Amino acid sequence: MNSAEPAHSGLTVVYCDGHRCHALRHRSCSRAPDRESQDLAAALREAVRCSHGAILVRAGCLGVCHRAPALLLVSRTESAGQRGKLIGPVEEPGQLDAVVELIRHADRKSP
Repeated sequence: MNSAEPAHSGLTVVYCDGHRCHALRHRSCSRAPDRESQDLAAALREAVRCSHGAILVRAGCLGVCHRAPALLLVSRTESAGQRGKLIGPVEEPGQLDAVVELIRHADRKSP
């Protein structure tokens, strides 16, 4: 790795915090029995904090939602045509859990 490159897993998680997504992000509250209920932003913060250097970005409206918050996962370790994945709507606890698992999986794949 070049010393000028950031030492992180290569995953950037961008969540929409536009007015509609912000108002609806509580719908996907995680209800896992082993932890407190978390809304989308809190669950993403925890997943990124536990990663090996993933980055979390709060963005204005991504312009892609119609029912619930949307996310963009960007990996610099994937080939150019596969770097970004738009995910959404994230409107149920199971969907939020799946996103957190995607973040964890990407972290395990990092070099």
